[in-house]
Amino acid sequence: MPTTTPNLGLKKPLGNEIVSRQAYNENLDLLDQNVTEYKREIEDLPRQSITLSHGLNAVNAPRASLLRPKFTGRTLVNLLGKDGKGDRITNMLTINAAATVENEVFKVTTNLTGTEGFAYVDVSSHVSKNGKYFLLIGEVKNGNATNVRLQLSDYASYAPQSQTVTDSLNFNLVWCVFDTNNIDNTSPYRGATIIANGSAGQYVYARKLRLYELTQGQKNELSTLTPDQIAAKYPYVNSVQMVQNPAVKAEGVNLLPPFSQWTNSAGTLTDISLSSISVVKSDVGYKTRSFTFYPIVGQTYTFKITIDISNIGGDIGSGGYYNLSMYDSKNQHIGFLDSPPYATTNGTITITKTFIVPSETKSINIIVGCDIGVTGTFTFSNPMLILGDTIPDHYLPNDPSYLYLQTPLYEGETLEEIDGQWMRTKKWEKKVLDGSLDWSFSIDGAGFKRLYVPNFTATHGAKRNSRITNNQLVGIKYDGKILGGIGTDASFDNIGTGGNDDHLFISVADIDSGWGENYTPTADEIKAYFYGWKMYTRGQSVNTTYDGTGTKGWVKLHFYALGDGSHHSHLNGYADGQVPTASYPEWTPYTLHYQLATPVTEVVPHEGELRVHEGLNQVEVFEGVVVRELANPKYDANNKIYFINHTSASLFSAVANKVEKFLSVFENTKPTLMWGQSFSSQFSYGKTLLGAYEKDFDPTAQYSVTYQALPEEFTAPLLSVDATYDSNIKSTVDTLVDELAKVTTDVTALEMALRNRGLLRKNPIYTAKPSAIQTVVNGTLTNVIFDYPIYDNYNQYNADNKRFTCKVPGYYLISARMWFSENGTGFRYVALRLNESEDLAYVGLPSPTDSAWRSGIQTLRYLNPGDYITVIVRQTSGTTLSISNFSAETAINIVKVGD
Repeated sequence: MPTTTPNLGLKKPLGNEIVSRQAYNENLDLLDQNVTEYKREIEDLPRQSITLSHGLNAVNAPRASLLRPKFTGRTLVNLLGKDGKGDRITNMLTINAAATVENEVFKVTTNLTGTEGFAYVDVSSHVSKNGKYFLLIGEVKNGNATNVRLQLSDYASYAPQSQTVTDSLNFNLVWCVFDTNNIDNTSPYRGATIIANGSAGQYVYARKLRLYELTQGQKNELSTLTPDQIAAKYPYVNSVQMVQNPAVKAEGVNLLPPFSQWTNSAGTLTDISLSSISVVKSDVGYKTRSFTFYPIVGQTYTFKITIDISNIGGDIGSGGYYNLSMYDSKNQHIGFLDSPPYATTNGTITITKTFIVPSETKSINIIVGCDIGVTGTFTFSNPMLILGDTIPDHYLPNDPSYLYLQTPLYEGETLEEIDGQWMRTKKWEKKVLDGSLDWSFSIDGAGFKRLYVPNFTATHGAKRNSRITNNQLVGIKYDGKILGGIGTDASFDNIGTGGNDDHLFISVADIDSGWGENYTPTADEIKAYFYGWKMYTRGQSVNTTYDGTGTKGWVKLHFYALGDGSHHSHLNGYADGQVPTASYPEWTPYTLHYQLATPVTEVVPHEGELRVHEGLNQVEVFEGVVVRELANPKYDANNKIYFINHTSASLFSAVANKVEKFLSVFENTKPTLMWGQSFSSQFSYGKTLLGAYEKDFDPTAQYSVTYQALPEEFTAPLLSVDATYDSNIKSTVDTLVDELAKVTTDVTALEMALRNRGLLRKNPIYTAKPSAIQTVVNGTLTNVIFDYPIYDNYNQYNADNKRFTCKVPGYYLISARMWFSENGTGFRYVALRLNESEDLAYVGLPSPTDSAWRSGIQTLRYLNPGDYITVIVRQTSGTTLSISNFSAETAINIVKVGD
């Protein structure tokens, strides 16, 4: 029979065989087939396009490639402002019920037997008969009533209602859609309502209520989405949030972080490295470490770990084991994915488990450790979690790539890489409306004043005649309320720009400002209001308004509006009648988001570059990333742990925003993996805090953190991201060449700019030592020969006379260290000398009686070209001594430090 070639499998007839036409044709077919495959790899093919949904995605790449995303912005306007969060009832009204707050949750209690109780927020200023649709959505839980539901009612004849919930253990997502075409003409107002159905004294709970305007398409789409998808697409946000700081992370091969990033879930484990945990167990009790990951439902994963055991004993049970524990979206445990065998005998065992993620799974908690009764020495090493079932033959650490962009991204805006820079198409701007603006008085209405900032649109690039109704601006009051549109009615809490001029108008209620019905405030008093001060009549209750008589006084509006009983202590402290001219830390000013008259493009700062590995990759789309914020670690002496983001008084180290999760910790500028997260601490600012053992902490280092901020107070979610990656070898090489050219261009341009500004220079540095041991005769001045340059970046060593000779003028730090052989008699002297004529520095010390004489000397001196430095020594031991030629003991260092 013929043999075959090793690569293509071509048939090679033996010497005694006759070549057949069939074999010949089969060889040609094999050649043609392989040429076609190779040809495809060098053809000009377009990059492969994909759409990444928000959250986790599986991407199967034909080869390793850069991943290039393009982002589209999004804005969520919660028309309930902050009134639906659950932490206050300031603007909540009730019918047949009482409303209170418990741990940022509304509690609604009925007060009439057999009658439903209502707690609602009036949304009439936003929901009117205008042909629009609105989505009321929130989380509800029954207490001890019959049931609970939401409704958006016109309090006449139209009141669409949500699903009814009887569950008293868990919060459930419910929603209803309101069609404004159905509003009854007799409707007195519209209310976003919590309904408690039960007897007197029975109660229900609700939280995170939000009201969003929908398009016809969005309304129709709701029927195709699952509750989890609706929750993800329409999450709770405070007032107005746009996409802030979009991000993408790509992971291939090993999805598990180092063990240092896991947490102790039972017992205390301290012998932890990046890829292993060692446990010496002699007592009863579990000793485990765990990590929670969020999988892609329906995908195949493989878990792999190696366990080494010695001296096993006790009640062995499962010995050294692992768990794959599943949880649903309510964090309820729903089962296990692991199965025996576990490690129950001395020796080494490598465990692998391939599984498919069930549909109801939200997270999987991976646990490794020792069973309750077992004893012995256990080492768990090289944990891996692979997307798919192809297991590498050796351990590969987690090596994610990421892209973090630092910019807001509003509805209608785009963000993409153009010529090596990330460019935002900017259509919206945010402006803080505080007392620094040039406020003026416009008109006095019944119960309110209309104020304005002249020439606002021209000065700030806004559109004229901008209105909420045409989605060109959104105003937010100090308490989070969404302002209505100027012109909709003659009332307060409205905002808009003028149609025939460039002014920004805003109406303020007299009860907010403290200005009496017929009082006209001055420009400075208007500014004081926008700095957070309410006017009243001094000597009277702060609840009064000022009508033009008596002495003017001001109270901090932030505390007054909260109903803080101590607001009398929040008076401004100014002299009688003096107008406040500054704000205070607790004040949250009015803000305005407005559409630009002319869009612009701007360069966006970023960190990272995305890549996908050949094969399956897990790619996550998210947002809200804060990059390298300086941290302030605090030390817990009792537990010998340093903390970041702790909220207790003694360990306060909170970062700027509430944290969803930490992504990286940096020690100086380098990432460190020795900090672990705790998601169960009551003292975290947000959901988690960081801790590092004292042995892993460098008190001289500067630490910074990259984290994902809690979304509801920071960002709206992306819906999806379009991305491309290379599909063959040629496009991959072309991309890399293009990227290399861009990087080289950027680096050289930056280098040139820095050089032109005098910020990039190579300072002369010179270090030398003797090439051989030198002898010093008793009582004789001796020139030490430093004839072995160790580092000399400006060629300042003169080989003819074996010394340093200056070439670049400037100030130099000159130092030398010297080592004499051991002798306990007499003195040793060392001097730095300039041009063999001037001593720059001098030291003379007696020799120790029991060791060699060591000393150092340094000075700062301006040197001109041609100046040279020598080192002169003398000793009085009574005999000849030697000088070491070891660089750690005898050397000269000369460094230019200034001009």
